[in-house]
Amino acid sequence: MRGCDSNIDALKHINGYSVRIVGITDWEARRAANNLVGIFKNARWKVEGDAATAVEQNLEDGVRVEAYMPPEAENDSAGINREWEAEDVAETVADFLEANGWQAMFKYSQRGELQPHEIKILVGFKPAPYFSPYKIPLSKRAQRIRAQIDNLMKEEDVGSSWSPNMLMEPNKANRCPE
Repeated sequence: MRGCDSNIDALKHINGYSVRIVGITDWEARRAANNLVGIFKNARWKVEGDAATAVEQNLEDGVRVEAYMPPEAENDSAGINREWEAEDVAETVADFLEANGWQAMFKYSQRGELQPHEIKILVGFKPAPYFSPYKIPLSKRAQRIRAQIDNLMKEEDVGSSWSPNMLMEPNKANRCPE
């Protein structure tokens, strides 16, 4: 393997952040949310709980990545810097998800809902492509990430042997050859 690159390396380079993953009670959304738990654990993030939290609320279709928004009392330069850093991390996560076929978007959380260095991922229903009159294009950053993943897949010829289950098996999926 070339340097043991994997498609979760973009997440491994983010240090000091934790993630809270929430999904609606629909089985497909819960499965997707629990897959995200495995992905973030493999990327060595601190994940709140062993499984995604189920919520009985209506969430937008797709995946929403929320970033820290400081309370009004912390609206000074330090609070704004933490907000910008959190925005960059959340956008990186949303771009990573987009590049891997998820429909994801970035938004800020409610003021004071999250702690600094924490993001929240909300998983709703899988978006139905049947009613969309157009295909939403990927951001340029997500296009770059997808191209890098495609190139790695071609170089390593792992397309036929790779499966999503490898994301859930950190000892097999991300192990460097001896």
